[in-house]
Amino acid sequence: HSRDHAFYYGQFETVLGGGRYPVFADHQGVLISPEIAITPNSELSFNYLLQTRIPTDIDFVDVSIDNGTSITQILSRADGSLPQTGNSWQRGIADLSSFACQTVRLRFSFDTGENILIDPEGWYVDDILVTNDGAACTGTIEGRKFDDRTADGDDEGGADPGLPGWEIRAYADLDSNGQLDAADIAAGVVGSDTTDANGAYELTVPAGDYLVVEVNQADWTPSHPADSVNAVDPALGEFGHAISLGHGQIDADNDFGNWETTTASGRKFEDLNADGDDEGGAEPGLPGWEIRAYADLDGNGQLDAADLAAGVIASDTTGVDGGYEIALPPGDFVVVEVLQGDWTQSHPADSVNSIDATLGEFGHAFSFVSGQTEADNDFGNWQIPAPVTGRKFEDLNADGDD
Repeated sequence: HSRDHAFYYGQFETVLGGGRYPVFADHQGVLISPEIAITPNSELSFNYLLQTRIPTDIDFVDVSIDNGTSITQILSRADGSLPQTGNSWQRGIADLSSFACQTVRLRFSFDTGENILIDPEGWYVDDILVTNDGAACTGTIEGRKFDDRTADGDDEGGADPGLPGWEIRAYADLDSNGQLDAADIAAGVVGSDTTDANGAYELTVPAGDYLVVEVNQADWTPSHPADSVNAVDPALGEFGHAISLGHGQIDADNDFGNWETTTASGRKFEDLNADGDDEGGAEPGLPGWEIRAYADLDGNGQLDAADLAAGVIASDTTGVDGGYEIALPPGDFVVVEVLQGDWTQSHPADSVNSIDATLGEFGHAFSFVSGQTEADNDFGNWQIPAPVTGRKFEDLNADGDD
């Protein structure tokens, strides 16, 4: 570097003397770099010679991250980070790590501050260098996969248990529209993790826009989050998280909640002796009977008008052995049978229905959580026997024959 081969703001030798600025004018000048990609450990260095008039002249180095709209000053004579040099060259250094993973322009600025004749040499800048160490610009996405026991989309402050063994994937949101498109899927998975014993996952990925989704598993229904982000790949969850991730950012609480189908099962049997007991399974099953589950909306264990109005949630017809099985979401339910003529209920003993005469008075009330199985919810009935008929006669000859 030398005064003959450097960027310079000032005025060379004139009839007025050496190195003065023009007379009677306020002068400003800037040197602006092309766009530069900054990495996590980038540093700016340059050689300079600076002679200005204190305190009027203004000289500094700043960084623009959006083509001049927003400007951040990083060195200045005023704050002592860009000291005057006299007649010797010095080295200026600035840490650019706070601008990591952005494209910036550097600007060297000078301003005389007023319009009087001034004599200092000015500002020479040479050997400008930005070093990039190649470090990746990354951030972290975290969350938890939980068993939503009550299917309400909430993990109850972390009380709902974690679900291990679920794959969570991050796809680049190439057009930043918050939706998983065919192009996003074709570009491949950017990062994935399998939930641990506590349901936790962590994805370290380059800074950018992402869609985070789960890989579906059979018999599980999503309940959290509520944002639909995927309508193109049925192997992945419909609901997920759209995230704009910056360098060094930790984006946490990107949770996924699912509930598992619950099951109510039992047997419909003919109670031959009408004692309410199937004699350890010895009494025969009754096929062709409809068993219904209604939501117990107020959780009172009774079939109310509102429960009936909401409709049948699920039902099954008993098989050849009298068995039935009903798959249900978590929640409160009342399970009853549809009555058939000439049959009387003997099991169970709990009265749950007093408003619909087409359904059995006696049934089962449940409060299900995710994955729960309730078996042996049996129904027993006995049939009114055929009438016994005959004739009473007077045996005139006492021979036992009429």
